[in-house]
Amino acid sequence: MQVPEHTQAVKQLSGVEAMLDTIRSVASLLVSYGLLLVASSMFSTLLSVRSRAEDFSTEIIGLMTAGYFLGLMLGARYSPAVIAPIGHIRAFAAFASFVSVMALLHVLWVDPYGWIAMRILGGFAMAGLFTVTESWLNASATNANRGRVLSFYMITNYAAAGLGQLLIPFGDPLEFHLFSIASIVFSVALLPVLLTRSIAPTPEVTDRSSFKELLSISPLGLFATFCGGLMTAPFHGVGPVYAQEIGLDLAATSRFMAITIFGGLLFQFPVGWLSDRYGRRVVIGVMSLLAAAASALIVYGSEHSQFLFYAASAMWGSTAFTLYSLSAAHTNDQAPPGSAMQVAAALIVTYGIGAIAGPIVVANLMTFSGPNSLFWFATGSALLLSMVAFWRRFTMPALTFKRRRYIPTATAASPQRLYSSLREQRERDRKKVKDNLTGL
Repeated sequence: MQVPEHTQAVKQLSGVEAMLDTIRSVASLLVSYGLLLVASSMFSTLLSVRSRAEDFSTEIIGLMTAGYFLGLMLGARYSPAVIAPIGHIRAFAAFASFVSVMALLHVLWVDPYGWIAMRILGGFAMAGLFTVTESWLNASATNANRGRVLSFYMITNYAAAGLGQLLIPFGDPLEFHLFSIASIVFSVALLPVLLTRSIAPTPEVTDRSSFKELLSISPLGLFATFCGGLMTAPFHGVGPVYAQEIGLDLAATSRFMAITIFGGLLFQFPVGWLSDRYGRRVVIGVMSLLAAAASALIVYGSEHSQFLFYAASAMWGSTAFTLYSLSAAHTNDQAPPGSAMQVAAALIVTYGIGAIAGPIVVANLMTFSGPNSLFWFATGSALLLSMVAFWRRFTMPALTFKRRRYIPTATAASPQRLYSSLREQRERDRKKVKDNLTGL
């Protein structure tokens, strides 16, 4: 029987209303999270600029960046155990207060090794905030609107991170004002969550997961995730150092960082549509080639054309920052039912290894070969990934299964996906047990 058009319209409208209700229910959480990302993005660039002014070596700055991602990995593993006894709201307040204190402690204790230790602790706390945010969003959303809800989350991520870069010129990195601004924004981020009337989900303690099965599930997914960490993590840590060493002033440095990060938002949805239609491996190969070309154009533009430099920066951000999402989608396409937990853990650990190694390697290359080593390293990594992707595409059999829906993932926030995937897997297992009992 044909469904009347007005009935379909009502159903579609009710679906939109349900999604809007969900968005309204987590609006305070998204506002808090956006403020956190504004402060965190600004603070990361501020530390690099201040470190250079304090005559910290490029190697030390690389270690600080690696320390942050090490903290993220540790937080992805252990922060759910912190959240479980006290709940989402108290945990969010505790982690946000901690990163606010860290922002001020950096300017009170200017020591390279102290800053490395504080970046590890700060990374752990940020992973806890990511865990609270995405697990809350996943619990509030339904299967019908989860992708759209997480899209709002991803847009908040990139928009806030880009806006944070624009705050850098409002103060002198050698003074305490910018550190205070970061601390204030971290603290203000507490208010929407603390004042919300929404009911936070009940947290659960997660079990330990292994990433060993990823090799057998998707070698390309593993390698692409690793290369994504190699390329993008050095940009966040030593990108401001690169900008200063090629002669950009503070305002131009913040503009360069903001344009590149905003670029990460441009291709997320078109790339997802293309990978759904033409296959992940081909799109990974093409995006890697474009990222390699953009890296080379950044180096050329920095010496010959300011317009080309900024255009290539936006192009690099819009291609390199899609690699984690593509890797996650490709790996989950091939994963057998019930393996979401292992896949999520494996992707996080693999990205983390690349994100720890990349800044250390790039910082040493920049010391011996100059600032352009940052993007020449990105060029080489992207070309290698492209060759592997096309080799896998043309030498391995085509995938015959139905692809799962592509969901953009914010690379810088990747550790929080472990907790949400663990939670979803546990809910599926409970539903399966309940269905089996019902059928008896």
